Amino acid sequence: GSGIGLSLTRQLVEAMNGEIAIHSAENEGSVFIVTLPIKQGNTLWDSITYDDVASNLLHDDGEFTSDNNEDIDTDDTKPVILVIEDNNDILTYIGSVINDAHIKYAHNGAEGLEIATDIIPDIIITDIMMPEMDGFEMCRQIRQSEMLNHIPVIEITAKSTEKDKIEGIKVGINSYIYKPFNADELNATITTALNHRRLIQENFIKN
Repeated sequence: GSGIGLSLTRQLVEAMNGEIAIHSAENEGSVFIVTLPIKQGNTLWDSITYDDVASNLLHDDGEFTSDNNEDIDTDDTKPVILVIEDNNDILTYIGSVINDAHIKYAHNGAEGLEIATDIIPDIIITDIMMPEMDGFEMCRQIRQSEMLNHIPVIEITAKSTEKDKIEGIKVGINSYIYKPFNADELNATITTALNHRRLIQENFIKN
């Protein structure tokens, strides 16, 4: 399809010292062969399960939770970042790699818009392809809102065509990051957006 499945699979296989190969013929189909070692090195790696990583972020029913209801100290200088993503694994990963911030979570654009109106985050990070309301429509509504239109929006997406990028610019997306992404790139983009926002605020206060 249009997602990152194959690219992500290759990275995961190579990270585990495995191999991936393809046999493909037109009108006949494709066969992907993944070969993985049955050992995780020479006992240097501990076995890690999904439960170990996400146990503090998931309810018993598998639904994602967060600190959305946590009160934030008004003297706290950490930025508040709203992450909107319908895939729990990616949502968990994004939240885990962001440096020194309060992270809030939402599963789709409609929920994200509601939470953003409630907490007024410093930055919104969102996917494009989501149920109920996609990232484009959510950003369009954010730019039409007097309460939210000043917030930088960062899109993390697998949709990397020129048409998608132009559509994103039209609705007011500030930055694009393409999946699979580098954590350093994400943090650098966040830092730049926060610094730019701070300069605007300082100039506004001076004037």
